[in-house]
Amino acid sequence: MDKVIKTSKGPQLLISRTHPNLVRKLMELEVPEIKSGLVEIKAIARDPGVRCKIAVSSNDAKIDPIGSCVGQKGVRVKSVMYDLHGERLDIILWGADLEAYIKASLAPAKISQILIDDANRRATVYVATDQRPLAIGKQGQNVKLASELVGLEIDIKDVSELAPKIEGEEKKVVEKVAELGLDSVIVEKLAAANLSLVEQLKGLAEKDLMSVEGIDAESAKKIVDAMKNVK
Repeated sequence: MDKVIKTSKGPQLLISRTHPNLVRKLMELEVPEIKSGLVEIKAIARDPGVRCKIAVSSNDAKIDPIGSCVGQKGVRVKSVMYDLHGERLDIILWGADLEAYIKASLAPAKISQILIDDANRRATVYVATDQRPLAIGKQGQNVKLASELVGLEIDIKDVSELAPKIEGEEKKVVEKVAELGLDSVIVEKLAAANLSLVEQLKGLAEKDLMSVEGIDAESAKKIVDAMKNVK
């Protein structure tokens, strides 16, 4: 906590080195774009003296918020790290896209999939086995700071735990033309031409389908568009 204390040499300001606002003020001193409001610090998560994640955004499309904070050859961020006695700073791009924001907050780990539970303010993040240590971090530091930064409780899980669900989805194969969601008239015209199975339509272009009696250009396009969603 910041406070003013009286000493024989006059009043002195006592500042907490663990408070996130210390990082904010140091960044303002080193980055003119932050002080002017062109770049904004959206969130800060710290393990004081060890590591800090800072989410930033730009109020000017022409300004790169991360580049502004890092500075040429890293001079700006290095100055702040020096003032914090070597505390590591990760500068992250803030964004309204929550999934992209979570991915950025867990860097350098590569994320396979994210499932967000808005009601319980949780996110389940699936990563490859070799990426799990990176995502979690030493003593859970990386995921802890990421959770604090994005405002969600993040659970890191191995992508193999997601496999049964993926396999189940792959088995839901659309086999019949009637299951494509096309107009009944189109389905009937295709059936009359002995084209009742999806497999028979694979590889057919719009011009090929227009050769079927009763299938015009509009209907052919609907069929091709429907086939694009077939696994």
